[in-house]
Order: sequence, then structure tokens, then C-alpha cells
Amino acid sequence: MEQEAILKYLLVLEFVAEDNPSPKEVKDRWKLLCRKHHPDLGGDKDDFLRIMHAYNMLTDPEYRHKNMLDEMRRKNAGSGFGDISIRISVPISFEDGFFGRPVVFSFNRLTFDENYKIVIQKELDVIVDEIQIPPGTCGVAQIMRPQLGHIHKPSLERGDLFVQIITQPHAKFRLQNMDIVSVEQIPLETLLKGGKVEVATLYGMRPLRIPPGTKPGAMLKIRGCGVQGRSDHLVQVDALFPSQEDLKGEEWSKLGINWAVKEEEDKEAADLEALFRKMTSNSGTFTIQFVGG
Repeated sequence: MEQEAILKYLLVLEFVAEDNPSPKEVKDRWKLLCRKHHPDLGGDKDDFLRIMHAYNMLTDPEYRHKNMLDEMRRKNAGSGFGDISIRISVPISFEDGFFGRPVVFSFNRLTFDENYKIVIQKELDVIVDEIQIPPGTCGVAQIMRPQLGHIHKPSLERGDLFVQIITQPHAKFRLQNMDIVSVEQIPLETLLKGGKVEVATLYGMRPLRIPPGTKPGAMLKIRGCGVQGRSDHLVQVDALFPSQEDLKGEEWSKLGINWAVKEEEDKEAADLEALFRKMTSNSGTFTIQFVGG
């Protein structure tokens, strides 16, 4: 089985991702959970069946092959791929899709007899393959590998392998056509006066010129930092406002803010908030009565 599938069944047996249990530890955990969830002992039937299935998938080759075949048929039903073709999903990083790096993956191949029943073998037929990802791959893409699917032993016919490439999203970047887009917070002073800032791109840090009077939401361009260096990195600027302490400085003194009034208003608001929290934390009820007017 693929490592992802093994982990899934180990999690059902209440191991964690970092565990690497021995066959004995798996069996001992299975026995413990069976006693805990057995319907005759007050356990839940669905939980019991789920535990039994996970244990058999991990330890019984014949059971595992049969269930893999059933799952394959369900996936391929009505798709035209046939019973001896394989469809798998391979997640890749955003960077691998952007740069078009080779990706290595593995899968299990089955052999069928003349009646399309699985030929039980002593060892799993694990195939390791490599695919060259086209630069700029984003979202979901499908690549076909001819005759890498399951084997029909009497005719020596081989199915095809259909690999679904799934690019994981990036926390900072997104792909728009062949350009990279990111949002950068630029100090308000720089937006007003103009200047240069350093921006992170997939090719490293690059300088970005900010024209004077740039408005928040404007899209600026770093040339040659898109896919294969033939497109661009588009930067959507967002204003990074100065702190209250910065605004008190000489640079911003012409704004004409009355800080004494502002701080008094802030104090009143904080006092009201504290009073409200104190009253609402009491278990009893209270009434506010407005007098006058």
C-alpha cells in the first residue's frame, strides 16, 4: 500500500503519524480496541467494523487486494478507463508546480487471471515512477502513462496509469495565468512619498519601486519573476499604517491630531468597557436607569 493509505489505517487503530509500530504492536492495539468497541460489550457496531477493516487492510494481503480492486472499480465506474487501468492522485508543492520539477511517486499494481480475479502474490508489485511536471502547473492536472496500469495475465494486456497532479496552495503566492501574484504591506509614508522596498519572490528578494502617491490596492510589477522568467510577479500593495507612537513624531506633526483629546477618549472607552465586563460577570441581574431629558 501507499504510505498515505498505511497511515490512514494506523490512525484508525489510534496510532499517531509519528508512530512506526511493529506487527506485534499493531496486533496488540487491534485486540485492545476490539474489546473496547465490541457490540456485545456495549461498543458501537460501526466503530468495531471500521477497526476490523483497518487491521485486515494492514495485515491480510488477500483481503487488501480484494478491497483495492473494489475501490478501483468504484473509481473507474463509467469513466471508460476499464478495470485494469489505474487512477491515482499525487499532491505536489506550489514550488514544484511553478518551477516544473520532476516528481517521484509509487503505487501498487495488480495482476488478474482470465476471469479478472486477482492473482495473489507473495509480495506486492510496487511501481516507482517519475513524472516531469510542466512549469506553471497549478490546481489540478492529469497526466497519462500508457501501459503502467494493472496486468491481465493471459493476454498480457496492461492498463494505463492516469495521474492526477494536485498542486497545494501557497500561503503567500498564487498563480494568475503565468504571472505570480502576492499582496505586500507597504508603509503609508512610502506610498505617499515613493521609494524602494524589498519584496519576496519565488526567485528570492527583489527590489520594487513605489511611485509617489500610490494608492492601496494598486498592482505593481516585478518583471521576469513569473513562470520560467518569461512572465512577471504582480504585487498588490496594501497600506501599512504607522502606529500611534509613530504618528506623534515630528514627521506626522502636521496632521493636527489633538493627542490629549484622543487619549482621553481612549481612556473613557476603556473605562466603560471595564465597567461593562465587571457588571456582566456578576451572576445577578442589573438595571441601568437613565435620568433626565
